[in-house]
Amino acid sequence: MNFHPVLQDPEICIVAAVKCDDGYIIRCHRHWLGIQTAEQMKKKLFLGPDQQGFITSRGRYVGRAEGLKLQEEAGIPSKQGNYTCHILFSEDLY
Repeated sequence: MNFHPVLQDPEICIVAAVKCDDGYIIRCHRHWLGIQTAEQMKKKLFLGPDQQGFITSRGRYVGRAEGLKLQEEAGIPSKQGNYTCHILFSEDLY
């Protein structure tokens, strides 16, 4: 049986993102940059717990809590060496 090599790799967070109320997702280096971009585009941000999140290596948008879970399951330490909260921050990626 052949497996797709990408799908065998663990899913990880690759970039920060913010979600708008119309479903539009803005990818960004830091969440505050995504918020600024949404404001400039006259977009309203999603008013929910997953307003700020990440895009994964499989193209999914996940919230901060799920993002942290993915990083930990993949064995990826934060840039500082350990995660200090129960959610993932963009500073943990780069």
